[in-house]
Amino acid sequence: MHKQNPKFPEGINASQEQPLKEFFLLVFGIVFAIILFVACVSYFAQALSPYIPFAWEKSWASAVVPNKDHATQDDLNNQDAQHALQDLLLKLSPAQNTDDISFDVHLIHDAKPNAFATLGGQIFVTTGLIQHIESENGLAMVLAHEMAHVQHRHPIQSLSRGLIIQLVGMMLFSDSTAGSLLNQAGIITLLSFNRDMEREADTTALRTIGEFYGHTQGADEFFNAMLAKHDDELSVEFFNTHPKTQARIHDIQSMQAGLGKLTPLDPALLELQK
Repeated sequence: MHKQNPKFPEGINASQEQPLKEFFLLVFGIVFAIILFVACVSYFAQALSPYIPFAWEKSWASAVVPNKDHATQDDLNNQDAQHALQDLLLKLSPAQNTDDISFDVHLIHDAKPNAFATLGGQIFVTTGLIQHIESENGLAMVLAHEMAHVQHRHPIQSLSRGLIIQLVGMMLFSDSTAGSLLNQAGIITLLSFNRDMEREADTTALRTIGEFYGHTQGADEFFNAMLAKHDDELSVEFFNTHPKTQARIHDIQSMQAGLGKLTPLDPALLELQK
């Protein structure tokens, strides 16, 4: 008796699904996995960052702190304004309740209104921001906000997340397109974390100036000035990782406590505005 190999039915390995549908499901799965990975890395970095000694941050920050031995003529002309900023920072420090953290402020000559905090408690304020401040209370809110970022260890958290994501992307994806996809998904995911950090910093800053002045009058001063003068342009240039300006003003006003007299700016800062 002659035996024959059985014949398998036609198209047994062919998918019954539409190829385009399978492609989009695959892309969606990859993007979802990347976003989930970035979110897990972010929470992991956020949990471990507070355990990094602040002294280490101080030593790392020495590479980005302006060298006072090479000060520009503008720096020398505005030394009084620099001292006024540092004095206000020192006055606000006790209200931050940060025994092991120190702060330093640096005045930058830039027309764009901006302020940011980096590793080691280094805070930078532009001359353009000073132009939009009317009272010491408004400036104190900005400084207290950046101090809060340092207090909550936001700079080291952001740095840790960014480095881990970049490192994993380099190890897993040699292809530039895949690596770019990971970076873009990481940026989109990290924006939400940055907005959460901004809200946390605003809350802490309000508590700080409330303890220092006895009220929070003028806390929304800078943000109101930005909304009035720059409107949507600012949301792209300065607040790209921040909550919407109007929503931020509403949140600050809803948390404001007490009414009081605004404190005028230091004469050196008023002179800088001229």
